[in-house]
Amino acid sequence: IRDFRTDWDLQVNQPIAGNYYPVNLGIYVQDSNMELSVLVDHSVGVSSLVDGQVELMLHRRLIHDDARGVGEALNETVCVAGSCEGLTIQGKLYLRIDPIGEGAKWRRTVGQELYSPLLLAFTEQDGDNLSNFQSSTFSGIDSSYSLPNNTALLTLQELYNGKVLLRLAHLYETGEDEDYSVMTSVELKKLFPNKKISNVTEMSLSANQERAEMEKKRLSWKVEGSTEETKVVRGGPVDPEKLVVELAPMEIRTFFIEFDSLLTVPEAEGHVAT
Repeated sequence: IRDFRTDWDLQVNQPIAGNYYPVNLGIYVQDSNMELSVLVDHSVGVSSLVDGQVELMLHRRLIHDDARGVGEALNETVCVAGSCEGLTIQGKLYLRIDPIGEGAKWRRTVGQELYSPLLLAFTEQDGDNLSNFQSSTFSGIDSSYSLPNNTALLTLQELYNGKVLLRLAHLYETGEDEDYSVMTSVELKKLFPNKKISNVTEMSLSANQERAEMEKKRLSWKVEGSTEETKVVRGGPVDPEKLVVELAPMEIRTFFIEFDSLLTVPEAEGHVAT
């Protein structure tokens, strides 16, 4: 919403800069019938300064310092053979028009594929000797199971102590889509079908402390005026027998998972689009 902030009355003195926002997924506008969506392949600045229009800034270049703390002009150049020119940024934009209320499925699904694309990796073979070639495989999910369409596996990483760091996210906002902006769930037993899970500990988002301990230390703020707060819906505790993780819209949950025997997973974080 142009010239608006939810927490305070905005005094507009920079009508363009004050309405630009950083975006790493995309932007959309809508009227009473249709939605126009634009997805990006890297973070850009976006705005809608005029009704019915969207504006994307692929690159920001200034001749003078903008007094934002850098202390120099944002004037990046590339020099080749003694010739210097301004830095050129290239990217891809993805455009789609949908009936109102239908665009979120495309933005979230395709946006996740653009933001976290699958990376192909190939094992090395012994010269041209195909007879000695051994294909490397890894399977960490039940063949009959797949993540819900509104859920993403953000992190799957084995830690030094044998624990596995698992981070799951709900991709949709409340009210964004009729079908997918609902509570969803992930079955841990089917994510790790060949291992017996002995313990699941929910952690803070950054995984540096247990969530239960973090909640105890949460500050209670004194708020002037109305004390009524919008109730935030979150997934419930993980039952140690059922081992099902609930995810509310836009919720990200992080867990340490322990097994009776060590689980072998890729050392680096994996990003999986569903």
